[in-house]
Amino acid sequence: MKNQQLIAPSVALSAILCILSACGGDSGKSGNVASSETIIISSSSSSSSSLMSSSTSSSSSTSSQVSDAGVTVGTLAKKAALNGDGLTLDKNGNVFVGTSKGHTIYRVTTKGEISLFATLANGSANGSDFDSKGNLFVANETSGIIHKITPDGTVTDFLTGMDGPAGMYIDEQDNLIVGMFGYATPAAKVLKITPDGTISTLASDGGLANVVGVAGDGKGRYFASNFYTGEIFEVTGGKVKQIGTSDTRVNHIKYFNGYIYTPNPLNQEIRRVDLFGNFQLIAGTKSVAGSQDGAALQATFNRPNSIDISADGKTIYILDFNTGDVRTVSVPQ
Repeated sequence: MKNQQLIAPSVALSAILCILSACGGDSGKSGNVASSETIIISSSSSSSSSLMSSSTSSSSSTSSQVSDAGVTVGTLAKKAALNGDGLTLDKNGNVFVGTSKGHTIYRVTTKGEISLFATLANGSANGSDFDSKGNLFVANETSGIIHKITPDGTVTDFLTGMDGPAGMYIDEQDNLIVGMFGYATPAAKVLKITPDGTISTLASDGGLANVVGVAGDGKGRYFASNFYTGEIFEVTGGKVKQIGTSDTRVNHIKYFNGYIYTPNPLNQEIRRVDLFGNFQLIAGTKSVAGSQDGAALQATFNRPNSIDISADGKTIYILDFNTGDVRTVSVPQ
């Protein structure tokens, strides 16, 4: 891995202090009561006691890039979903993509074959994810609806009257974790919705604004991102803890193996950040839009905004908003 950095002793000490103080885990409080407390996670080596802070200043982080040796970008399907927003994989590796302006969801097979899977009555098809029974849940931001789509493509309204549901992650207990872009006041928040439709607030305030991206580690930890300003948070246990900021727009996100993967639609890049706020460029050419495949750091994207990762952890799937292309990136080891 290119430009790999050793962990400074003070950072290691900070991590130990973090563990001793239960940083990053469940707060121990019962229920899902939201809190406005913001804890900044810092990777700076200047202070061994700065890992947990109530300050709302930006976190310190590093930025590097992976070696593109062996990391390649390809195209699975072209024009699968123009103005696409929201991408997820089913258990068989098929890709499902939504359209933010056409309220349709398309299915892309592992061979790149495209077919219409479902059509919503109106609105937009934004973040989506599958539950353990194979039902696809889709956030409809503009209509304020969460849709449930059965494996045969039957669409029903699971919840209505919501304030801008945009991002979707379904956890190991089939709870829906929903990023709420929010138009009312207070606006942005992260909701937890049980399979029977019971809604609770997982996190709000604490720096959350225009939330779209939500993700989880499959073990009870949750993450969220601000769309316009690019801050990345952990939102476990009702506390909002800033991990870092990408300093550019972040749409949907994905957690995998200690990293949060972030497509950056304005920078035309795919990056990942560890839980100490250290960012790595994985693929793309900064501020250059295009559809060039090949070596990761010479490839180009066209407003990448949605992401998922294959079950075997070997392939990242990206949806380019402007072209509707489904792109693939090999996961850096």
